Amino acid sequence: MSISEVIIPLGIYSGLLVFFMVLSARKRSTAIGKVLLISMFYLGAAAVLWEGYKSEEHHINDHSGYPPISFTKEAVLFEVVFTIYTILLLWVVWIINSRKTRKSNVISDK
Repeated sequence: MSISEVIIPLGIYSGLLVFFMVLSARKRSTAIGKVLLISMFYLGAAAVLWEGYKSEEHHINDHSGYPPISFTKEAVLFEVVFTIYTILLLWVVWIINSRKTRKSNVISDK
């Protein structure tokens, strides 16, 4: 897997995750609604990534004529890195939102 196959989907994922977080913040939805929306998006993306690894594994095993291979270790590693990346991304967005909230509270207090 080349670096562009990792960076481009993570860039798209980052943009969509931030979009959903901003969208849920504007709608003033409940905290449970925000968590459900973000977790559904995360689980969907993780399922697509897992299925991509497994479908490539099955395709290679069915058509190559070589002994069977397994991409399970790579898939698990990518899922772990994907989870850490999501947590860091959520943390950064939370910090940015808390700073904006603090600034707006300081301005409104004046």
